[in-house]
Amino acid sequence: MKFESELAPIAAAIKRARTVIASRQTIPILGCVHITARDTGLRITGTNMDEWVTVQSDAAVAVPGAVCVDAGLIGAWLQTLPKGALVSASLIDNRLAVTAGRATASFAVMDAKDYPSPVTPDAGVELIDAARGLAMCLPFASSEETRYYLKGVAINRGHAVATDGHRLCSVDIGADADGAVIIPTSGVQQIVQGSPAARLWVTDTMWRCEDAGVVAGGKLIEGTFPDWTRLMPVADASGTVDADALAGAVATVSVSGDDRASCVKMVAADGEIELSCTGSAMTATGAVSYDGSPFELGINGKYADAALAVFTGRCVSIAVGEGKAVMTSDALHGVRVLVMGMRV
Repeated sequence: MKFESELAPIAAAIKRARTVIASRQTIPILGCVHITARDTGLRITGTNMDEWVTVQSDAAVAVPGAVCVDAGLIGAWLQTLPKGALVSASLIDNRLAVTAGRATASFAVMDAKDYPSPVTPDAGVELIDAARGLAMCLPFASSEETRYYLKGVAINRGHAVATDGHRLCSVDIGADADGAVIIPTSGVQQIVQGSPAARLWVTDTMWRCEDAGVVAGGKLIEGTFPDWTRLMPVADASGTVDADALAGAVATVSVSGDDRASCVKMVAADGEIELSCTGSAMTATGAVSYDGSPFELGINGKYADAALAVFTGRCVSIAVGEGKAVMTSDALHGVRVLVMGMRV
């Protein structure tokens, strides 16, 4: 193997491939990136067995070949080089010798034949414009191991949906209403790194995303996502409020709480929402303008903040019923955020 490459593309490719590699490994080769040099340039792959990323990178290849090298070491070394450096690499005496100007490094390598090959799924069903919905739902996914089927974003009933049991975000992505898969959080994080032109496919067991020389894929979560539509309440009251103003008021009164899960009481009446929060050493109140029918609701300050962040810069409609609040906005068609209420 022998090739030359400008620093920026090879450093960026290795950095992206490293995003699926765990920092600690029990299998040494999984801590490596697989580098293949061909006439068309470099192909750099990282994997953790459940997910993989392959990045195409421009290079002048003199001698084709393939090698595995420690991802952390070569990535860190490349990051120290000056911008615009020309990187030359050669496989010499079973080590990868890399030079850039007067800087040199020699890396131990592992046999490329031992590197696990990414599973190539069938064509599957393409989800058009799904990345936006996945990105919006991602902060609402659960991190609890006991409910593993919530540790991702579901494509369910034509929507991207995520919930941790306390709050929920659903985005109409126009998908097949009969489709039902769950993309794990780590997979969604890979997908949303791409551009708006990224293409996403899913099968019964796998997801795959292609975007400008980057191909990523991985396993879906095996499980059944709950029927989230049953959580949507019948509204007893509704109205509109500026999302930024309400978020600011929630943040202000939440300071008085004893922890981030403190209850913020909202009382809507007479053209405003009055907010209050009481802790062991402090009580704070606030108010924002509101246009709608009266309601009273206790809400987790942290969850309210996350919900309102979806609607930043917009007017939000709030529908309250059954001890829950559902937020929507005419400016974000097909987006709903539900927050479970708390006892005041």
